[in-house]
Amino acid sequence: MTQAPITPVDSIADLLRSDRTIALIALLCGEPVERLSVERCWPIGDDGIRMQWSVALSGQPSVDVFGCIDPSRHDSFAKAARKSPKGRLWESDTGLLLHLPETDPRLPQLAEALDKDAATEHLCSVTGAAIQSIELRGYKPARRATLVYQDTQQNRYVGKLFKSAADAQLVAERHADLANALSADNRSAFTVPRVKTVLTSLNMVVFEAAPGKVPKPLSRNNDLAVLLETLSSLHRIDLQGLPPFGFAEELQVIQRWSRLVSRIDPALAQQAEAILERLNQFDQADQTASNCLIHRDYYEKQLLLEKKRPTL
Repeated sequence: MTQAPITPVDSIADLLRSDRTIALIALLCGEPVERLSVERCWPIGDDGIRMQWSVALSGQPSVDVFGCIDPSRHDSFAKAARKSPKGRLWESDTGLLLHLPETDPRLPQLAEALDKDAATEHLCSVTGAAIQSIELRGYKPARRATLVYQDTQQNRYVGKLFKSAADAQLVAERHADLANALSADNRSAFTVPRVKTVLTSLNMVVFEAAPGKVPKPLSRNNDLAVLLETLSSLHRIDLQGLPPFGFAEELQVIQRWSRLVSRIDPALAQQAEAILERLNQFDQADQTASNCLIHRDYYEKQLLLEKKRPTL
């Protein structure tokens, strides 16, 4: 792909795929860009936007590059780029901060978590063996990352990394509460991965990797029944202390997405507004209905099927 000169862009949609962006990413990575694909785009706050690109570089494996525009954080973005010029790039005209995962200004410990030698040192009390491979999954810039580790004994572990040790500890405690509730419920149809430890040095919860295969509820016999029974079992569990999240909170999330869609593609603004109008016609909640625990981020890969019991 020929590198074009950096030229101004008129919209967020242009910024996602423009020649200007390609040139900036090539400058960040230090290599010509052969292929660029937009993977994700999501809102932050009221006016901010995050983007993720998958980039094929000349003679190298593809890498993930992340960008962020947030008018409220211009100064901090510029400062972050000055601190790590090799892995971050600040573009003042558009307010865009480009960065690679290991140079995330809000997750500075991620670089160590992605380094085999450093990870071995942090995880030695859990694994008892050197880390052989690391795979980054489920990365959400400035908030969290999920890493899959495999040691030289072929044991696998999942590390969930957060902004603070307090966040990691809270996740571990809630996970333990869920595991205890499952143990007390003889009807429970599923299990959850076991917490191995909380590494405060990395703000990370380390889990045992769960075995099993991803369900295909529309093509494999019985997978749909197992999926439904698992979620029904989750709904029966009573966990105290979790913050409530109802219709009003969900509507706020959808409103942020509506604003993002309208900015990326103004032609879709009318459709997005129509959806919000329909949602506003619903009552916030039925006061006679009881609250229950739900899985707000469920998709097939969240459930792993095994002969004994599925793992959620």
